[in-house]
Amino acid sequence: MRTFKALLWKEFQTLKYVWLAGLFLFYGLGFFPAFFQSGVYASHPSQSVGGMSLSFGAVYCVILAIALLGRDFRGSLETFLRARPIPVSRILTVKYALGLFTVVMVSFVPLALALALEGTDQGGINQYKLLGHAPDFEVHILLYHPFTLSAIFSLCFLIGAWVRKAVETALLSFAAILLVYFFPVIFPPLGDFSVINLINTWEDSVGLFQTEVLQNAIPGNAFATFDHHIALPSFVLAFDNVWVGYGLSTLLISLFAVAGAFWVLEKNWSIELNQKSLAWSLAGVSLLLFGAASFEVGTNLECERMIKSPWEIGIEGIAQEGGRGILVYQTHNQDWMHLGFQRFDLNREDVLGRHIEDPWTIGSRRIRYGDISYSWDSRSPGMIHYLARDIEIFNENMPTTVTISSPAVKAIIPDASITRTVGESRTDRIRLGLQR
Repeated sequence: MRTFKALLWKEFQTLKYVWLAGLFLFYGLGFFPAFFQSGVYASHPSQSVGGMSLSFGAVYCVILAIALLGRDFRGSLETFLRARPIPVSRILTVKYALGLFTVVMVSFVPLALALALEGTDQGGINQYKLLGHAPDFEVHILLYHPFTLSAIFSLCFLIGAWVRKAVETALLSFAAILLVYFFPVIFPPLGDFSVINLINTWEDSVGLFQTEVLQNAIPGNAFATFDHHIALPSFVLAFDNVWVGYGLSTLLISLFAVAGAFWVLEKNWSIELNQKSLAWSLAGVSLLLFGAASFEVGTNLECERMIKSPWEIGIEGIAQEGGRGILVYQTHNQDWMHLGFQRFDLNREDVLGRHIEDPWTIGSRRIRYGDISYSWDSRSPGMIHYLARDIEIFNENMPTTVTISSPAVKAIIPDASITRTVGESRTDRIRLGLQR
């Protein structure tokens, strides 16, 4: 069993039941009509497959790592090498390569297949697309979650090579999963590396998409706002910085983890964990997550004034100069989203009141979505400059327009950002308003 072919056959025999489980879980249940049409996860295959990937992908990585390493290395390494006189690096290379291949097959391939089978999106020609689909929740799962699962599998592989016992490997791997998924969420400096945050911001990020638009009449070229783009004969491949950064960071984690696994096995290092040390490890991870969630940066500051707002108001941001300021918020009423702001003065007992903008309509139902950029000055406390984007639901041919009525906008959104937004879709409308 010294050749790669023999090693591959051995690992195939080891993983065949794990592969069958993955085939049933991520392909069988995800594509089974009675399952996704029942509404358990969704009403479309891509939503169902995406839900299965988010729910069970990390657990599957733990099982995969234990299956690859738990049986061969649970005893002493010398005994294993005497039975198979081949370099440890060759064995680990085959194991890791097969494991990573399996992760790609259960995380990326089924969701890409589901999106491709559902057909293409018939949106505007300017829209950035991936597999024919405009940015949505499932597309962002496809863009970000496979990287996350690759990093999780690599960490589980390192833990398995170091611990070499199935139960301990499983418990420590679940602790690592909690850190990967939730620590960036509750620790603000790492917010850009949170897969949960990135998937949930699909309305504002384009990730990696292709577009059929090569030459546009838009001044400055819409693609100039992307730091990375490649013009191909039939489309342009545009890279978003957030996607590139997250992909590189997870690849770096994977490289360090697998290098660590090779190192500890080459040196024949292992950790002996008793119940006490295992409990302390899990408790330490739990305390770290709990502490980061409970005592975020700035929570040690004393509350100077609490300003109450109606429960249906979602605060978008705050602007303050001295003791005076405003709360910028949105209120929801069925299909409408209203922009407004509430003035406050910390030196007074009462809140100065609030104002809600009338719905902006042009002959049909509209929904405002995405971030709202605004500018406020205490010298004109009853006025706010804002920039918001609306989407026309029924009229797909409405042209994109940009109205600039105040120099204050250039301080919040540069011209390049406006050009990029205009280039995304013919169905988008940018509205700049002056609100009193």
